[in-house]
Amino acid sequence: MHELSLAQSLVEETLRLIQKEGDIRVLTIEVIFGPLSGVVKECMEFCFPEVTRGTPLEKTQLLLREVPLKAHCLQCQKISSPELPILVCQFCQSNQIEIIQGKEFQIKTLEVESCVKIADANK
Repeated sequence: MHELSLAQSLVEETLRLIQKEGDIRVLTIEVIFGPLSGVVKECMEFCFPEVTRGTPLEKTQLLLREVPLKAHCLQCQKISSPELPILVCQFCQSNQIEIIQGKEFQIKTLEVESCVKIADANK
């Protein structure tokens, strides 16, 4: 199950990104992934809470969005959405295709909340 290492990398990258921003709390991490990324959504949803336990991301919600597979046919020059397991152009059935979407595993958005501390008014 490589989702565990992907979840750990996701946490590390998110912590690296927010470190530059100061005192903020990440509410939601939205990740896009494609069918050729090898990610099993249910496994990732299981692993994420485990790798965030004890970190600043412990209460962060993970949103996983699958993007469709898209390919450019080198034969007919059309864009299609081939279906797994056979990757051929939906228009001319050529197997000379270039995958242009569907391998992704990346952070799309981070929803954050500023944790600004207000000075004590009694001082």
